[in-house]
Amino acid sequence: MIALPSRNYETAEGVFTRPEFVAEFGYRYKAGQHVILFGSTGRGKTSLLGEILGAPGMPKSEGLITTQLGPDKALAHLGKPVKTWPPPEVILKAMVLDHKDRGVPFIRRYQPLPKKPEDFIAIRRQTSRILRWMFGRSNWTLAVPDLQIVTDPGMQGLGKEMDQLILTMRKRGSGAFMDAQAPRWIPTSCRDNTQHVIIWPTRNEDAIKTLGRIIGVDWREITSLFKGMGYFDAIWVDVTADEFFVIRSK
Repeated sequence: MIALPSRNYETAEGVFTRPEFVAEFGYRYKAGQHVILFGSTGRGKTSLLGEILGAPGMPKSEGLITTQLGPDKALAHLGKPVKTWPPPEVILKAMVLDHKDRGVPFIRRYQPLPKKPEDFIAIRRQTSRILRWMFGRSNWTLAVPDLQIVTDPGMQGLGKEMDQLILTMRKRGSGAFMDAQAPRWIPTSCRDNTQHVIIWPTRNEDAIKTLGRIIGVDWREITSLFKGMGYFDAIWVDVTADEFFVIRSK
């Protein structure tokens, strides 16, 4: 169990600025690990995700594919956008090898922006195809910065597929980065299969309890910790190492 302080975050293992955190995370992260970023809109989750995945040496895999709802400035520096995925296997292998030769990470972004309600049907079909494709991939990375859109039954309704995928990916050395605003959109399988959790302060008691179960910490300890943090500050829990750190926005 991770020992969180009961009064203030100064008793954490360390306090990082965002650049310091990105460097330390890149050092600790291993291929095939799963990562959850949890916080309300406007906290900077996707911006930090873009910094992590764009850091030198990341994403530590053959390639990275994102599935997101529309272009996002925070991720625009990552690879190139695509309208469909995957390409034919022969072409994919050639592109991956080319990027390796040039020392450039192979990253593609599936980022459709629906113009009418009917577009969600085609987007859901392509997202489902990406998730199914990931089932058989070794040493790949999936980023889902809009987890609500993918898993919510009222949206794409692919929560079951995400759950199944999370359980099977690590056995092939593949990992997932997921960005969520509420615990109900976090796949159930993540409670026992997540190696890194990044949390922004919240007053939602149900959310805190769920996060406590994921990282193995009494939810009251998390609540106490949040009281001493700034609006854009976050907690990074390295579950495997049983350590946590504060990420300061300034």
